[in-house]
Amino acid sequence: MDETKEAYSCPFCDPEILERQGVLNGKLCHVLYCLTPSCNGNVLLIPKRHVLRFEELKQEEMNEMHEMIRKIAKVFPQLYKTDDYLLLQKNGKLSGQSVAHIHFHMIPTAEGGIQEISTALHKRTAISADEMARRTEELRRALKPI
Repeated sequence: MDETKEAYSCPFCDPEILERQGVLNGKLCHVLYCLTPSCNGNVLLIPKRHVLRFEELKQEEMNEMHEMIRKIAKVFPQLYKTDDYLLLQKNGKLSGQSVAHIHFHMIPTAEGGIQEISTALHKRTAISADEMARRTEELRRALKPI
């Protein structure tokens, strides 16, 4: 498939989705709240540039994602009562990548949560528009001072 066509149909390139699920916006990358979260606080780090796989990322994109991870990690204790998190990234359909645009899941984990998250990663369901609005706003407010 041609990259322009692929980007056109990609949910992570859709301005409406970026607006609705957006938590943090950088020069090269976004942080979105996951539509099908494995638990409360499950966010996605994505490059603005439409790329499929990890090895296609530019160093500048990786650097900005690293800074975004640091910012998000600072608010996890306040919002989700944990400073532990799972960082997950899949490359290709056979690894379970469901959207053809590279993305990293950053998932807060509390005591005993890794088993729940492992189970939830396999059977996730979308949250409502109202719940998405509430959760993204909560994260945006927490990130403002950072």
